[in-house]
Amino acid sequence: MSLDTAAYNTATEREGAAVSAVAASGDLDAPVPSCPRWSLDRLVGHLGWVYNWVSEHVEARSATMLNREDVPRPPRGEAVVEWFGDAHARVLAALRDIDPAEEVWGFAGVNSAAFWQRRMAHETLIHRWDAENAVGEPGPLDSDLAADGVDELMEVILPFQVRSAADALPEGTLHLHRTDGDGEWLCRISEGRLEAERIHARGDVAVRGTGAQLDLVLWRRIAPGDVEVFGDVGVLAAWTALGR
Repeated sequence: MSLDTAAYNTATEREGAAVSAVAASGDLDAPVPSCPRWSLDRLVGHLGWVYNWVSEHVEARSATMLNREDVPRPPRGEAVVEWFGDAHARVLAALRDIDPAEEVWGFAGVNSAAFWQRRMAHETLIHRWDAENAVGEPGPLDSDLAADGVDELMEVILPFQVRSAADALPEGTLHLHRTDGDGEWLCRISEGRLEAERIHARGDVAVRGTGAQLDLVLWRRIAPGDVEVFGDVGVLAAWTALGR
């Protein structure tokens, strides 16, 4: 259920502004439970660095991956707050100033600006949840955006992870059922490739939840016990491991 470009850019603006607000008012030394070994300033710095890395590719219309080492590392401590704000403004300008169909290198083999417009919306959404979770109760995720995040996982991210996987792949099938809107997925691995269909069918494990819950489970932000799970939880663990 891909959204339009304006919706993605609006989400990146909104969710990134929420990260800025947490950074400005929160404890930058606070641990981030969903990102082990990271403090809040590390999380904010990571997201700002991603913004600058993506901006380099989009601004240059680069058809190849640029050297990650050429992107300056984020500062630590309070300096990261203003630095993040600048990186956020930069990526928004870059994403709004390019046609979605223009060619730009993308790490998952989807070489278009549209890949980054969608990816930045979901990267920012999940890390906004991480940031708020570090200092209190995270706010809700927009359910339609989160459901699109499930689609992005099935269409782009997990197929890339499967192609790149060094460990054993899931052997059972996964069925996802969204409870607050349209959305059902049946996922399987066949001959080393991910196949995902938007159908109602029986899987070796089934997960029922809102769009937000499904997105958060797949990104390992909430535990399977926080949603309805039927069937082989070991199969679910194998699938969620792909999203690391």
